[in-house]
Amino acid sequence: MFSSSFGLFWLFSLLWSGVAWTNPVNTQFEITSAGEKDVVTVKRVAEAWISLIDREAYDESWDRTAEVFRSRVKKEQWIDDLNTNRKPLGKVRYRKLLTAVYVSDLPDSPRGEYVLLQYEVAFEADEAIQEIIIPYLAGDGEWRVAGYSLK
Repeated sequence: MFSSSFGLFWLFSLLWSGVAWTNPVNTQFEITSAGEKDVVTVKRVAEAWISLIDREAYDESWDRTAEVFRSRVKKEQWIDDLNTNRKPLGKVRYRKLLTAVYVSDLPDSPRGEYVLLQYEVAFEADEAIQEIIIPYLAGDGEWRVAGYSLK
């Protein structure tokens, strides 16, 4: 399990806010507000970002997160958490998007546009587990990752 305090923060936020994954094995997007074009863009941004982690470019992955992420998680903490919890899992064998849910409000977070992307991912050292990547539409109009967790 990814035990970063930030990862857990987002996991608890999801549970607290009542956001539920509808039909987690469904490969169709659930789009409640954002258009299909936005979800395609968000998915592309999230997958480019997670590829940095897959390549162990942890410092660059932190640099490319949203300010809401960087204000809560120090770079050194992020790198340490990934080295401790993510690196031992090994290389990704596969990653499959299960759901995408658009939300505009998460507890203890700025109101805005978020897309909660839930993936099934299998690593060399583990069976398939759930990975959540949360892109956020920043004030400059660019999507950036604001949350990440493995469970």
